[in-house]
Amino acid sequence: MRTKGEVRTDLDDIDMKFFNLFSRRLELSREMAKIKGNNGEQTFDSEREKSMIEARIRAFPDLDKEEVRGFQKYLCDSGKREQERFREDYDF
Repeated sequence: MRTKGEVRTDLDDIDMKFFNLFSRRLELSREMAKIKGNNGEQTFDSEREKSMIEARIRAFPDLDKEEVRGFQKYLCDSGKREQERFREDYDF
């Protein structure tokens, strides 16, 4: 059996990877805001968000649906906030 310290090290490694990916996701959200702004499109697409949530639920059937839904919703909301900030900064 592994020690608590070993498990914590693995959890910390996963957290760092997650935050690196999350940071990259926010960068991509800003890039998407720029593309949408240049095309005169709205930043937020509720149908896209809904389809993303349902796709994640299908992709991870062994996970609790509400946890998957909540996590994906959080990612969508954070991306939405990042896009809104970008649009405000660049007056799109």
